[in-house]
Parts: sequence; C-alpha cells; structure tokens
Amino acid sequence: MDPTVACKKDLEDDNAELRKTLAYLQTDLQQEFSAFKEELAKFKKEPSRSSEAISLEERFIAFEGKVSSETASLTTRSDALDERMDSLEQYSRRNCLLVHGIQEEPKEDCIKTAVTLFRDKIKVPIDVCCLDRAHRVGKPRTSSDDKPRPIIVKFISYQDRHQVWMAKKALKGTGILVTESLTATRNSVLQAAKELATPRNAWTQDGKIIFLRPDGSRVHAISIRDVDAARKYFAPNSQTRSERRN
Repeated sequence: MDPTVACKKDLEDDNAELRKTLAYLQTDLQQEFSAFKEELAKFKKEPSRSSEAISLEERFIAFEGKVSSETASLTTRSDALDERMDSLEQYSRRNCLLVHGIQEEPKEDCIKTAVTLFRDKIKVPIDVCCLDRAHRVGKPRTSSDDKPRPIIVKFISYQDRHQVWMAKKALKGTGILVTESLTATRNSVLQAAKELATPRNAWTQDGKIIFLRPDGSRVHAISIRDVDAARKYFAPNSQTRSERRN
C-alpha cells in the first residue's frame, strides 16, 4: 500500500474515535448534565439540605468546566487531523492537472487529446509516455448541449506537470482552461478566497491557495480559518462564511 494512503487511513481511524468521543461529550453527556441540573434545583429547595446542594453545585460547575475544556481540546485535535488528512490527499494529487473546455467525443482517447493540446497549443514537448493516465471526471452528460466534463491528467513526472502548469497562459482566449486538481476542502478555500479578494486576486500553486490583501501582500491558505483570519485586512462587511449562514 502507498505510504501516503496508509497514513491517511490511520489518521481517519484516529479521527473517527475522536469524533465518537466528541459526539458523546456534546450530546449524551450534555443531556445527563441537564437532567442533573433539574434534580439539583429540586434538591436546593429543601431547606435542610441547601448547604449540601450548594457544595454539589460548585463541584458540578467545576466538572462541567473541565468537560467543556476537554471538548474544546478534542475539537481542536480533530480539526488538526482533518487538515492533515486533507494535506495528504492534496499531496497525492501533486502530479495531476484538470483541463476544462475540451469538447467530448465518442470513443475519445483522453491521453492523446491531452498530449496534442500540450504540444500544439502550449508548446510543451509532452509525449504519451509522459502521462500515467487521463480521463473525464464527473457524471456522464445527459445531453450534447451540456458543458463538457473536465479531463484529469496525471503526469508521471512532476517536472512535466510543472512545465504545463507554467505555460498554461498560452491557452488564453481559446476557451480551454488548466487548473490544479484540488480536494473538496481546498476548492472551498479557493472559493472563499475569491469571494474575499476577488477572483482576479486569488489563485493556486501546488495545492495551496494564494490571495492578495488590499496592500498587495500575499496570504497562503489551506483552510477556511486561514481565509477568515485575513478578513481583518479587508472591508468591514467581509463576513466569515459562518456569519453569512446565520
């Protein structure tokens, strides 16, 4: 098994256990806390046991605080594991590029199509032997009027992939676009960066999202938190995604 895949599997297993613990702390234990509070309220109404009830309440508040702190710590650890898994998945795509805008043809050979594009349009000396595989991604079209699905191209060599990536501007005006193959998380980060800094001022490089602050300095982002942390440099109405949902 590929070491990257094995490591990602281990992280997924660890995170699954963390999520189970968090689910218990955030739901089952909170329900038990609520039930205990109700019983404690009744207990406090008994004059002969009020001092005992106050002592219990103080101990309960201290315990509840510890649980809240542990929940926050576990949430942070789980989020960190999510980011590590996403980074591993993004790394596994390091030799891939997506080609958008090429019309679909019956019984097409996507490898030959990609090689022809790279050699004739971008002027990069790529041959069939330079590619590991190439195929359409997404659900098959139901109509010829539908937008053509992108072609994902996996290069054998990162250097060849990099050559194509750096020469992609030669396709300007052709209706064909080359982009990086991003994970769902990274794609969400890219969209958030475009919303904040405008599409013109946000792009990707080796799976990382880069966007410009109003002063022209660059921000490198791999998570939504990275984008949200940069909002203070933009106009006050640049809300976080969570704020827009509320």
